[in-house]
Amino acid sequence: MKNKKQDRVRIRKVRDVEWPAVFEIYEQGFGSAGDRLKDSACVVARMNKKVVGFALLDIKDKEVYISNVGVHEEFRGRGICTKMLKKLTKMLPDFDRKKLTLMVARDNESAVRCYRSVGFRPVKEDASGGFLSSMMDMEFKSKWRRKGRKCSKDRCNN
Repeated sequence: MKNKKQDRVRIRKVRDVEWPAVFEIYEQGFGSAGDRLKDSACVVARMNKKVVGFALLDIKDKEVYISNVGVHEEFRGRGICTKMLKKLTKMLPDFDRKKLTLMVARDNESAVRCYRSVGFRPVKEDASGGFLSSMMDMEFKSKWRRKGRKCSKDRCNN
């Protein structure tokens, strides 16, 4: 029988010794990264003393933009992405920002489902064609997650 404490996922800011693991996971999903990743803020998900996921953040004027999220292929489907995003929404005050945004490929159904589950909603559609038409901007909307509000797929009513 597995030890539940052993399988617990911990989310925290990346440490210098963890960057090689972040690069490895990044390359599984996105290809070669070079050293540019270290220019971003980063949180990692750890399980059994191993880095199993990451989220890269670009901190702009009034927002925190999630530029990449990755989970090691052996650990996908365990809710790690959801846990990282929930932690990030709680960390917004630490960054002194109120807005959390990201861009996702429309056909990346598992990512869109994950983002929606923690309160992200589409904010802009691009029908101009080309690369951006296959992408969707999403923003974290904490007010949509409050009790007492009925939410449909794309909006809430009081």
